[in-house]
Amino acid sequence: MMLEVHKARNGACNMKFPLLLMSSVLCLFGQVDANSLHTKYGQPVEETFTVRPGITLTVVYGDSHQVCKLDIRPSRNDSVIPAALVEDIVNEIVPPSTRGTPGRQFVACTGFCWKMTEYERMHIGQAAGDVRPSRHAETQAQNSLAVVQFKSCEAVKQ
Repeated sequence: MMLEVHKARNGACNMKFPLLLMSSVLCLFGQVDANSLHTKYGQPVEETFTVRPGITLTVVYGDSHQVCKLDIRPSRNDSVIPAALVEDIVNEIVPPSTRGTPGRQFVACTGFCWKMTEYERMHIGQAAGDVRPSRHAETQAQNSLAVVQFKSCEAVKQ
């Protein structure tokens, strides 16, 4: 790209139109990165990670950027997600040794069975069986495979 440089009356170089055009193009197609967003807005209140192909983990933060809620969801609806895999992911993210003393356990079924366990430091709800893909992508994305709610953050709005 060739830039035209015009001499201004005061003798300074002036790259009016070409420079303006180039900066406009950069603004239109420039990419925003995480560092610039963190600098401008601070720490995120929520982040999403890919924990396995087709499975994401959304982390919701509370005060002082502490983890308050973990939500494991399918990110696509093309395969069955075995209950054993959901259990493995939950154990990987919150190992049993970090949960505290186990309390009540129950299973609720309303077209889909959900296993709930209360621990000293958290509540864990997870799919009680294999999760089959939905015919509707938007429905599948709304269904959690597991949710971990930390008791230290229960009062935080979510």
